[in-house]
Amino acid sequence: MFKIIKNFFQVKKPGDYLKYEIMGFILFIIILTLGIIYVPKIFGDKTKENYYDDHTDIDQNFLDSGLGISIDDSDIDIDSEAANFKERAKLSRKCKFYPKGDTKISCIDRCMNPYDNYKWGGKLCTNSICSEICNNCKNTAHCKWVKDEITKYISRFDDCFKIELIEIKSDKNLKPAEHKKSQEAKKINKFINNDFVISLDESGTSCSSKNLSKNLNNWMQKFPKIVFIIGGADGLDKELLKKSNWIWSLSKLTFPHNLVKIILLEQLYRASTIINKHPYHRE
Repeated sequence: MFKIIKNFFQVKKPGDYLKYEIMGFILFIIILTLGIIYVPKIFGDKTKENYYDDHTDIDQNFLDSGLGISIDDSDIDIDSEAANFKERAKLSRKCKFYPKGDTKISCIDRCMNPYDNYKWGGKLCTNSICSEICNNCKNTAHCKWVKDEITKYISRFDDCFKIELIEIKSDKNLKPAEHKKSQEAKKINKFINNDFVISLDESGTSCSSKNLSKNLNNWMQKFPKIVFIIGGADGLDKELLKKSNWIWSLSKLTFPHNLVKIILLEQLYRASTIINKHPYHRE
C-alpha cells in the first residue's frame, strides 16, 4: 500500500494519471468497506452499555415517582383483593347471546352452536342459560315464536270473546323500583274505566280452569269489559293492586313476561271452551 501511495506522488507521464486515479478509487472503496465492517464492532458494545446505563436511571426515577409497577403492598388485604378480582371476573364472564329465530328451539340451538357461540360466550352458553335467554325474549320481531303463539290463541276465540292486547312501555332508567311501578300504574289507569279489573300477581289467589270459566261467565254478564293486568319485571304498584277487583295468581313460580301472556291466553281460551262445552278441556 505504501508503494502505491509513493508511486502516486511520483507520476512522470501525463498518461499515467488515469491509471493512478483508478487505483486511488479502489483504495478508497477498500478503506470505506473496512470502516463499515469494523467501526460498529469497536464502538457498538460501548454504545449499548451507555444506553442501558442512561435508561436505568430513567426507569428507577419512574418507579420512584409512584407511576411504575413497584408498589408498597404492606397495607393491602391480599385475600380481599383476590375475592374482589374473582367476583369481577365472574361478572364479566357471561353468555351475551342476543335471542333470535323463528322458533324457540332454533334460538337455543343457535346460542349453543360451537361454530358461532365463541362470539357471545362459548362454553358459558350452556343449555340452561340459552333456554333462559330465549324464554325471556321480548322482541317479537326477532323472536318470532312469541308472536306466533300469542296470535295462535287469539285467532282461536270466537266472536263472543274479543281480545285486545295493549303493551305499555316503561322507562328503564327510572329508579327506585317503587317509583317506576307508580309511573306504570298511571299509564295503566288511563285504559281502565268501569271495567272489571283482574291483576296477575303471585300474592293473589289461585283457581282451577273450571272455576275460572264460571267466574268469567258471571263477570261478562255484569261488566262491559274484563281487564287483565300483567306487571313488569318489578311487579305491580300497590295502589293498583288495591283497586283491582280480583288478584289472580297463576302460580307461585316466576315466569318470563311473554310466557305469562301465553299462559293467560291459553287459560282464557280453555275457559271459553268450557263455557261453550267444547271438547278442548278434559277433566
